[in-house]
Order: sequence, then C-alpha cells, then structure tokens
Amino acid sequence: MDNGRLVPAKDPEARTADGYLRLTAHLLLEAERHGFRTVGVFSALSGEGKTTAAINLAASLGRTRGREGRVLLVDGDARGRMLTRLLCGEDAAQNSSSVLAATSFEGVDLLTAPASSGGPTIHAPAAWVETLQQLSSRYTQVIIDCPAVLADPEGVVLRECVEALVLVIEVGHTTRKAVERAVGTVGRRVVGVILNGSDETHTTTRAERKRSS
Repeated sequence: MDNGRLVPAKDPEARTADGYLRLTAHLLLEAERHGFRTVGVFSALSGEGKTTAAINLAASLGRTRGREGRVLLVDGDARGRMLTRLLCGEDAAQNSSSVLAATSFEGVDLLTAPASSGGPTIHAPAAWVETLQQLSSRYTQVIIDCPAVLADPEGVVLRECVEALVLVIEVGHTTRKAVERAVGTVGRRVVGVILNGSDETHTTTRAERKRSS
C-alpha cells in the first residue's frame, strides 16, 4: 500500500485488477449518465473486505487517464476506523477530529474518521447529506467506506444518503438473507457487486447482472 499500487482484495493476480478496472469503467459511465458523485462501498457483515475494496476502487479511479479532478476516499466507519488505520496508522485513528490528507495513491485524498469521544451514536441523515454535498462540490468522485449494515446502524443511515452503492460479499460467509436485508430497498442504486473469498475476486456490474437474469 505504501508504494501507491493497486491492492487486490484477495487475489494478487492481474485478473483481480482487471475486475476493478471493469467496475471503474462502468461506474464512470453510470456517473456520466446519471450525474452522481458519491458512492458507498458497503457489506452486510464485518470482515467481508469492503475497506480493501474501497481502496482498490478509489485507486483505480485515481489512475484513470483523462478523468478530471481528484478522488476522495472517506472513512465513514467511526466505530472501526479501519480505513484510517490502514492508510494513516494508529495515531491518526485516535484523533478526535476528521483530517483531510493526501495518500500515496495517484489522484486520491483521504478524509479520516474521528475517534468517538462518547458512547455509541449515529449521525442524522441530514448531517450526512450536507457533508456529502460539500465534499462532492470539491471532488469528482467520493468513495465512502461504509460500516457493515447489519453490524452498525450508521451503515443503514449512510446506505440511504449516498447516490450509488457497491456491494461487497464474502462468498461462504454471508447468507442470501443477510445480503437481502443489507440491500433493503436500495437495490436500484447498487451499481456493482464484488465477490470475495472464492478462488479469485469477482466484480460484476448492474448491466452484467441484468443480462444474466
């Protein structure tokens, strides 16, 4: 990660990077058609690889030639702060304020998650909407690493506030029922799915799912 290269979610082979490039191409086309800038990367449960997937997607977007503006990677998980820990270290994860910082990935900045000073809490949807509107006025793409929807109520709030979604599923770990509960009523905003945990990491787009159904 320190050298700014793409970090495959599970499989180091080139086909994994190709999958993220295919997902990136689809996301850029969808964003151009529908005008969205905020994309939430989410999962039903913790430990499915969504943080690494968010990093991969942001890195792939940042390296896209001819794309205008920078990409912002947002740690939306104030409880876990895994993205902040991975890219900035433990000291940053203890900071009580969010910090905007450059990353080693080409064209990608990071907004860290602040450490919680009290007990468990959530943000009101209006607060997230206002924050995301401010960020999307400064960045062409905003990729949010969302909390696991079934593990943290903040994930439910964020799921409803972003404009588009990428779902991460750990094969053999997450049941179909859990995925359905995680997606809820926002299935039409899921523009891509990343399948981790098989022999290789797969990515599928909304268009590909439509053709196979």
